[in-house]
Amino acid sequence: MRVLIAAPELLRRVAELAALVDADYRLAGAGGGSPRPPADPLVAVGVLKGSVFFLAIAVGVLKGSVFFLADLLKRLRVPVAVDFFQTASYGAAGESRGEVRIRKDLDLSIRGRDVLLVEDIVDTGFTVRTILDLLRFRGARSVRLCALLDKTAARQVEVPIDYRGFAIENVFVVGYGLDHGERYRNLPYIAVWQAEGAPSAPPTAERSGSGMQFHHTDQAPAAIGPYSQAVAVDGWLYTSGQVGLDPATGELVAGGFEAQARRALENLRQVLASAGCGFADVVKATVYVVDLADFPRLNALYGEAMGEHRPARSTVQAAALPRGALVEIDLVARLRP
Repeated sequence: MRVLIAAPELLRRVAELAALVDADYRLAGAGGGSPRPPADPLVAVGVLKGSVFFLAIAVGVLKGSVFFLADLLKRLRVPVAVDFFQTASYGAAGESRGEVRIRKDLDLSIRGRDVLLVEDIVDTGFTVRTILDLLRFRGARSVRLCALLDKTAARQVEVPIDYRGFAIENVFVVGYGLDHGERYRNLPYIAVWQAEGAPSAPPTAERSGSGMQFHHTDQAPAAIGPYSQAVAVDGWLYTSGQVGLDPATGELVAGGFEAQARRALENLRQVLASAGCGFADVVKATVYVVDLADFPRLNALYGEAMGEHRPARSTVQAAALPRGALVEIDLVARLRP
């Protein structure tokens, strides 16, 4: 399995979502007003299969969202109550049938309350839309949706997401409460499930209507967010920036600047290979470093990777880089005919 979203990235994003929820629910009533009193908590609703919690009321969907819901609630400052739904919408083969059954209903009354539905993942949208419609039908004062993962490519019905953690590709994921056959829920990160003994997926290229090709390989860290590892257009390949993340764990490699630079260059080598290119095809590199004192070591490692090839290059000092990295590199390469 490859790590899609590492544990530190998950917790960072959960904290950001909690801050957004706090800001929106600190006042009682849909239009604002006085500070929310303890007697009028947000109701957080979790969904069993996923997540559930209530106060404005937070509602979770069991079982998957329990991990997400618990971490989210620990960071909320507004008064909050918790309750759960348990639903069933998948057949034995893991394919949604488009029908939703409620196995456990809410214990709390939500009439006249502010309700936050907390979900682990929104894919087809059938389950979430059914629950949202039910919450509104029962007289909730307001209903919003907080989803950790948004698998937009799998969507079959429209679902408005008020608080979104991560947009992910259309793959089966496990960890952080998500399971495959009740396994892997306890993983502290989100990973792409892969049958034991199965080979890693080969590099892929998806063509858009504009003629662009979006490249992906499991041998480099997956993109976390609405971007691609690399895009090919009009004979050129443009890579996203790579830092020293280990694609197997999603964590920065140990060993400081040198280890991170080597890993970033190896990640880029794999991305280039997914498009049939190599370092010899690079025409421009942009390097970002936190400390220009590392410039001599950068030159040595960069020269080792490029060999006799001498593409154009810019080096920029940055105050900070994603994930606390010390170096980030992106490339422009010429595609081979």
